Amino acid sequence: MKIGRVTFGKDDFGYGMAYILWKNGIESKRAGIKTAREFDVLLFSIFWWAHVYKFYAFCHKAKVGGKRETPHIIVGGFNAFNPNVFFPFAHQVVVGDGEDVIMAALKKEYHSSIYTGREKEVIYADSDIKTNNYVYDHTDISRIEIARGCKYKCPYCQLTHLKPYREVNLESVIDALNNVKTKRVGLFAPNGMTHKDYDKIIDHCISLSLTNIASDVRYNEIDRYRNSNTAKVGIEGVSYRLRKAVSKPITNEKFLKLLINRANTCRKLGYAPSIETYFILDLPTEDESDWKEFQDLLDMVDKTKELNDLTWIMTANVFMPGPHTPFENEVIHLDRDYKSIWREAITDFKRDKPYNFTIGGRHSVFSPYSRLLSMIATRGGKEAGEIIYNITANENLKRALLGKWRKSLRVLSKFLDHYEGMEKYTEAPREKPWKIVKIKNNVSTEKY
Repeated sequence: MKIGRVTFGKDDFGYGMAYILWKNGIESKRAGIKTAREFDVLLFSIFWWAHVYKFYAFCHKAKVGGKRETPHIIVGGFNAFNPNVFFPFAHQVVVGDGEDVIMAALKKEYHSSIYTGREKEVIYADSDIKTNNYVYDHTDISRIEIARGCKYKCPYCQLTHLKPYREVNLESVIDALNNVKTKRVGLFAPNGMTHKDYDKIIDHCISLSLTNIASDVRYNEIDRYRNSNTAKVGIEGVSYRLRKAVSKPITNEKFLKLLINRANTCRKLGYAPSIETYFILDLPTEDESDWKEFQDLLDMVDKTKELNDLTWIMTANVFMPGPHTPFENEVIHLDRDYKSIWREAITDFKRDKPYNFTIGGRHSVFSPYSRLLSMIATRGGKEAGEIIYNITANENLKRALLGKWRKSLRVLSKFLDHYEGMEKYTEAPREKPWKIVKIKNNVSTEKY
């Protein structure tokens, strides 16, 4: 059996596919549009919503999938939480962790975590990772998984509601570290500091002269952060009220203390003070008062002399009501241009003088047009396949969608009038196609 593999985006996104193949002893070759039809099976890893569109474009250009039974198309990856959106091109969708499911998919056998478009429900797969000692080498960085899932239950986060928290045991992590051949390693997990043996893992990492590049840390565990690169912290809401609503109840005053403590730690280690924070814009109930409080926070930091040398990198993402989360019924607002709102909020051109601290980072934010695309690829039902196919393959529609986002949004909105309108994806959903996927402890007893 000739097996081809396809991943989209950064090399980091290839870990899951590589680990699954390694664990099961499966040989494969990277497939491209020109070589796709040479394989018996094509494995696709779909990490996020934009990759759904890349998947359709690939299948269309390569002339594979759907009624063409060879190569056999198997889709997996994080974005498989709503498998409906991969049909008609996919033949099977592996839902959840794939390491214990992939062999059944290759043999075209029944499995409770494989969706073929006919099942009434499919169970999200959870795998035991205690003894995972796999090292994923790409470029000059090695990646080692130390935990999967998250102990915290933030209501906007799909990961924590899809995947139960599990840790790789210390012995297996040590074994993996001993086999690293690069100078840099990413000890990755949604929040590495949560691991009960985190300090021992870092101690061993240091003893091997390895630099850990993993930089994500929850705000309440930042004191355990021991990496040399800039810490990345999810603050989420632009006000305390919004942060509290998403299980991150840190006030402006407490956040200011966090910045001061982090800056002092950086100086003790011989680094210039820096931090990167993530914000989510358009969280439910957000209003002008929240943005006023955000400005108050910036002013507080500006007036704090201990932070005059701080580089504060700010990254903003727009809210996506993720399926399988407590926020899955929330709406999004396509009448708000958050790119402009965010740029105006963090720039100081209206001030008498620039901020004393330095603001850095990515100032671009997804447009309302991109938000609508994301909702189709995550909330869509059986109709999504036809919509996504037209967006990626219909040359007339593709040309009409080119240009500035306002024009693209108008064109796509008009096109969606043929499918109950764009409100089907932006308002509270009347139907929830993703509910065919049953998460752990929420599985029905219906027989297949």
